[in-house]
Amino acid sequence: MDIAPDKQNIDGVFANTAYYIDFYQRDYRWTDEPVMRLLDDIFHKFRERYAGASDLDPGKEIITTYPWYYLNTYVTNVVDGRVYVVDGQQRLTTLSLILIKLRHLSKNHGSKLEGWIGSKIAGQTGFEQAFWMNHIGHRVVQQALFDGVDAKKIDTGSGITAQNIRTPALRSNGSASGYRCSAALPESF
Repeated sequence: MDIAPDKQNIDGVFANTAYYIDFYQRDYRWTDEPVMRLLDDIFHKFRERYAGASDLDPGKEIITTYPWYYLNTYVTNVVDGRVYVVDGQQRLTTLSLILIKLRHLSKNHGSKLEGWIGSKIAGQTGFEQAFWMNHIGHRVVQQALFDGVDAKKIDTGSGITAQNIRTPALRSNGSASGYRCSAALPESF
């Protein structure tokens, strides 16, 4: 097996590769603590850089000056044309849930980024739409969250991963577009 490290951003990680979860992977189990730790780390780095440029107008020009942020590694393995996540599934799944939250926020605020964010969550693979973080057994839950279905109405009968993916939506007003805890942004955002 060849190991080829590659520096990527979210635009590249979630662009045109459907990541599959192999049978030996543990279920999605991240709770509030690791999710908030991840968000705190990301926001700390962002706030640190933003403080130095807070007098400038926010926009593409300022964002392009931000340094790379090391989010940690993920490892994949290609088997029969499918890309399987070997390590990093919890983090990648959490990032996809954060992107779902950001998509709903952008939609609610009329942001032009809604389409771009949506393309980081799911896209076309051949003739089918696929979630880039492709939890095959839990697509119904992913689709419902993506569509903004009331979390209380989402069927999680497919198992603990489905329940844990849906849980953040239950911690707010019940709407997937309004969830705020695990895999979501702080209320102050």
